[in-house]
Amino acid sequence: MINLNCGQLDDKVYTMPEHFEAISRAVESGDDKQVIQLVREALRNGVPAVEILEKGLVLGIQALGKLPQ
Repeated sequence: MINLNCGQLDDKVYTMPEHFEAISRAVESGDDKQVIQLVREALRNGVPAVEILEKGLVLGIQALGKLPQ
């Protein structure tokens, strides 16, 4: 069972901090399908969109900005 504190994807159970890290890594790696799946999972579990944006998506984008050219 999935509750507001965790999500499940591909037989992996994530706590919300890990879920945000997974979103960030998916953004950084350019895996758009994984990003969409993880974000939908978080939204289904009641995580506010602004929290997903700030703690997952933005961190992934910022990490891309720090990559060597």
